[in-house]
Amino acid sequence: MTIRITQGEDIRNGRMILKLEGIVDQGAGDLLEKMCSKISARPESGIVINLSGVTFVDEAGAAALCRLKKTPGIAIDGCHLFTERMLERQ
Repeated sequence: MTIRITQGEDIRNGRMILKLEGIVDQGAGDLLEKMCSKISARPESGIVINLSGVTFVDEAGAAALCRLKKTPGIAIDGCHLFTERMLERQ
């Protein structure tokens, strides 16, 4: 697998943190969207997707991240310049 997703929790803010490491492609994007959908089912939780460990994002992965970024209660954090540009292009 090209991606590692580590799940943690920010107790102070009551948010779930998903730290991504590796390559975000179509498969990783699909997996991340499924995970966020399950976590979002809990009404009290928000989600922060930390991309500081991401080394590459392809077009399909960027599209998935953009869809998640537009979802209420989900925030993207820790973007490198390349990743930011990929998300802006979507």
